[in-house]
Amino acid sequence: MTVTGYDEVSILRDKDGLPIPQYYDSIAGEFKPLVESVIFGAGDGNRPVSGKYTGQGYFSIETARIWFWDGSDWVEVE
Repeated sequence: MTVTGYDEVSILRDKDGLPIPQYYDSIAGEFKPLVESVIFGAGDGNRPVSGKYTGQGYFSIETARIWFWDGSDWVEVE
């Protein structure tokens, strides 16, 4: 197993090239995004289609349903 230090891997950046909130996972040897953002929207159909990052949440005020972005799709929390 190769151990990689935090100073040897690239930090995560958004679409504009700016650093996103993140932490270094020493076991995986990579930076991972912090799960701290929840978007509140009027309804189930208002979930964002762009600008998302893994772990981001969406809360529907209309139905009180919650989803998290898994990197490729919104996954509902049951």
